[in-house]
Amino acid sequence: MKPTRILNLIYIVVSSLIVTAVLVPMLMSNGYPSPAVPERSNLTLGVMIVVLAALGWPPLRYRRELAKKLADPSAKHPRRLSPMFAVRVLALAKASQIFGAIVCGGVGGVLIAQLTTPVGPGASFGRNVIACVLALLLTVVGYIIEQLLRIKDDAEPEDPAAKKRAPAKTEVTPA
Repeated sequence: MKPTRILNLIYIVVSSLIVTAVLVPMLMSNGYPSPAVPERSNLTLGVMIVVLAALGWPPLRYRRELAKKLADPSAKHPRRLSPMFAVRVLALAKASQIFGAIVCGGVGGVLIAQLTTPVGPGASFGRNVIACVLALLLTVVGYIIEQLLRIKDDAEPEDPAAKKRAPAKTEVTPA
């Protein structure tokens, strides 16, 4: 699985923000009410953040204990993470950050539409701001946990003998 780039998340936020910022004023001009995020949705976003952070705690603890082991070789080796657990948490983190980016952009577009209306933002403005902040926080927590579970690539093999055993790349020139 490729790691998520921050630029891709920004593209998701901006594109959903633009679509929502264009559609909501058109709907409001046709008599539809200003969209509002229900309070339970904010509660759901908060629970998602807490669950994702709780699932991200074991990888963080493992990294910390591994750093202590590298600093002090006499310390005992930390207990490894289950690969299935790590893959499941990684998939959840990736899905959460994409979902958070979509919601953040969508609610941000609604906020822009509410701020630009001549009547004013309305009663649902506060809930929408909270939803936007929670969605952004979900995206950030998902990104951090994905980075915690990332396996670093070795550009060069550590064993010098492995370099000698590696087959040389040959170029084929057209005749």
